[in-house]
Amino acid sequence: ARKYVDSRCIFFRKPLLESGTLGTKANVQVIYPDLTESYGSQTDPEQNVFPECTIHFFPNVIQHTITWAKSVFKSSFNDNVEDVNEFLRDAQQFMSGEKGRNILALETVYDYLVRNKPSSFLDCVSWARIKFEELFNWSIRNIILTYPPDRRSSSGALFWSGNKRCPTPIEFDVQDETHMMFIESASTLFATLYGIGDLDGTHDLRAMVQQVTVPQYVPNPIADTTKEDDNSNGEEEKEEKEENHHNDEEGDNAATTTEQDLEQAKKKEEYVEYLRLQITSKCLEADGSSSRTTQFAPIEFEKDSETNFHVEFMTSCSNLRARSYKIPEVDKWTTKGIAGNIIPAMITTTALVTGLVS
Repeated sequence: ARKYVDSRCIFFRKPLLESGTLGTKANVQVIYPDLTESYGSQTDPEQNVFPECTIHFFPNVIQHTITWAKSVFKSSFNDNVEDVNEFLRDAQQFMSGEKGRNILALETVYDYLVRNKPSSFLDCVSWARIKFEELFNWSIRNIILTYPPDRRSSSGALFWSGNKRCPTPIEFDVQDETHMMFIESASTLFATLYGIGDLDGTHDLRAMVQQVTVPQYVPNPIADTTKEDDNSNGEEEKEEKEENHHNDEEGDNAATTTEQDLEQAKKKEEYVEYLRLQITSKCLEADGSSSRTTQFAPIEFEKDSETNFHVEFMTSCSNLRARSYKIPEVDKWTTKGIAGNIIPAMITTTALVTGLVS
């Protein structure tokens, strides 16, 4: 809107008095065509973005865990749903196209239309309970497998030191209010996707969650992206020692690598075919169209509703992550402010900038 008004002022050669506030900060700009730069001459600097590795593995402040919780919300109730809708719009084109051979796209369709498809609110509670385990127990254990608490760098310094906090897996407790806030908000949002009615007063959520059978943890270490090159010194010596063995080993190593690659490629292809078969048999009609005709309505984060459980999900998800990393937890009002980028307007700042622009 500002850029449009700016362009009209330039076109009609009219002055523009531009001002704005941001908490305690404010700006004033008096613009006159041909005498000053226009509003559109400069662009606002991009907002600070936290590094991905910090968000996913090494958070140390609550802003990191809230950003992570927003990504979980978006992937669970928005982005992945769009992929499923693409399948529902034209299943034949989806399966015959690039996504029909893409493991992530096929897994998403399989998860939402087969594996996790709920028929009751109890199924949604089951999904939320297993999601709790995935996010706050299994994923943390996978991180610790790659980066053990006693891990040290080549210099002898502890890996988990400074801003890096060693996380602790969280064991689910039905009596913990934050645990139950996550279960209630996650299951309600998942039910909303499928048009299943909310939890009513006749059901005991704690009793429902205790009925859920949680799968066994399967270790899956994360990729180590922080490996240091311990061989940076003495490279020439190493090269000289390896020279004599190079020719003999080269063929063996190449053969081993090729065999491993072929084996991995074979497993990947088998898994793709399994997913395609499952989706074809359980999600498609005889004519190749989708058996589900209604598309999902992706859920956009809405901070200002008191009944949609968005802020509750964000708060519980962020605080549980923070608890794992020993980061002080915050209430839902603080979470709402950070997640929704809310910066309070101050009447004193407004009064000052109004005087300046006048």
